[in-house]
Amino acid sequence: MRLRRSAHATSNEIEAAVARHYSEEIFDDERTRLPADAPVEFAITCRCLARWINPGSVIAEVGVGGGEYTRFLAGRGCRIEAVDVVERFLDEIGRAHV
Repeated sequence: MRLRRSAHATSNEIEAAVARHYSEEIFDDERTRLPADAPVEFAITCRCLARWINPGSVIAEVGVGGGEYTRFLAGRGCRIEAVDVVERFLDEIGRAHV
């Protein structure tokens, strides 16, 4: 990803560049990254989430990525308020009825 680094770059320009990168260049990779490339990280994080977040909690998830943790928490009955600069990620978790 190439971000234009300049004193004149606004946070909106940077946000747009990040969103384009994830949406256009690595969308499919991000959707499968955790289970395929980092299963131990995923398992440990899920174990910690299960320990610290009660079933049925309301969660603010900022940066949903491929939605693996979103699906995990939803499976525990949590209500998730998801935020991401990449609309495609939000569309994906919405289609999964999370």
